[in-house]
Amino acid sequence: WHRLTTDDGDVWMFRVENLSEKAVDEAERRAERSRRLQDLSARRQLGGGTFERPPPPGGLRVMYLGEVARAVGFEGSELVVQYFAHVSEGWAVGPGSELHGTSQACRPRADPRGWDPRSVANVNLPLALDLSAAEWPPRGLGGDPAAPGNEGISSTGAGSAAPATLFLQVLSRDGFGRHLVQGYGYAALGARPGAEAVSVRTWRPAAHGAARVRRAFTHEGDEIADL
Repeated sequence: WHRLTTDDGDVWMFRVENLSEKAVDEAERRAERSRRLQDLSARRQLGGGTFERPPPPGGLRVMYLGEVARAVGFEGSELVVQYFAHVSEGWAVGPGSELHGTSQACRPRADPRGWDPRSVANVNLPLALDLSAAEWPPRGLGGDPAAPGNEGISSTGAGSAAPATLFLQVLSRDGFGRHLVQGYGYAALGARPGAEAVSVRTWRPAAHGAARVRRAFTHEGDEIADL
């Protein structure tokens, strides 16, 4: 407190307080802003940022996270597996989807336990699909496409009852880098939730006479021109 006496003899008591905001150094402001931006980025990476919109009323969104696990019973010292996902009409492909892929070269091995006499190549080719439909079930297909036994390529010609069909091609590779088709196959990807293991049976054009000789010695064989 301060004391002030006037000429008239009056006594005044007063004090002085600094009520202005504390001055902050500009460098400290920038450091604080940087810390806040880093904290916001970490929250978004943990899923606390923006949320994806749900499908429209009456629509459906299906996400597939899987892998081509093994190739069993194929010839060749090295195998390569390729896949292509054919999306049915009425379905939209979301970001991050992998519609085609190729595995690394895999060496078939005999079952060390002796339970399976066929050779097994561990492929472990991952695949991810994000599909959405504005209308479910699709028009032109009778019944519920998600019902058991009502999936796959439609025999009516109206399209596919499944959201997508996965086409597979198994190739063998020799020491000269030549590739030979060992099998073709496909599997319908259904819309039922949950986990499922699917075994795909494959086929290839039969080789007879001279075609069989070419296949054995020059690695030439009949192939499908367009999947």
